[in-house]
Amino acid sequence: MDDMVKNVILNILDEVISFTPYGLSEDCYETAFCMECDLRKINYTRQKSFPIYYKNEFLTYYTPDLVLKIDDVESTVIEFKAQKTHGREQPQLIKYLQQLDKKEIVLINFFLDEMTIFSLDYDENNKPILLEDIVERS
Repeated sequence: MDDMVKNVILNILDEVISFTPYGLSEDCYETAFCMECDLRKINYTRQKSFPIYYKNEFLTYYTPDLVLKIDDVESTVIEFKAQKTHGREQPQLIKYLQQLDKKEIVLINFFLDEMTIFSLDYDENNKPILLEDIVERS
């Protein structure tokens, strides 16, 4: 992920964590994140549904929490969580990456107070796996 994009997301995350009470719902944090994007005039699409096809026939929709477009950098998909556990969302993230034809997705977990960048890769059997990079906040 581009360092400039990573820093912008981290700065927004720090601001949201600084000005919201601990223990809110995922939706509240997502809204606060979007409000901060608005203040910074950062383009985003929230809860946009993307169609998924099976053999060229419509199957369903996938709806990521947020897609950011910072400057001219390719859009960044962000998922928000506010839960104690970590890891159960990985199949969902793989699906988003595959269906949206993206290589990376950002997971922000407000309960754990962390940001993780997941990169899509494949094992020796061509099974999709996620490589995890936990980004330290300053």
